[in-house]
Amino acid sequence: MKDLKTESIVGKTIKAASLRGMKGYDDEPYIDIDFTDGTKITIVSSYGGYTGESEDEYPSYICIRERLK
Repeated sequence: MKDLKTESIVGKTIKAASLRGMKGYDDEPYIDIDFTDGTKITIVSSYGGYTGESEDEYPSYICIRERLK
């Protein structure tokens, strides 16, 4: 899976979107998005790595990734 730039999805039309969890956990950190041009991506949220600078104890992150086939 490789990271994508946000510009790579600007202007595209969403065909379908679904939340995906992690087996054995109640977290739902992924959203899979299919676009009408055939592009498929996953938006991934995560947290961790204490910095002392975050609103909560651990910082949160979000990134766009190419979907695994």
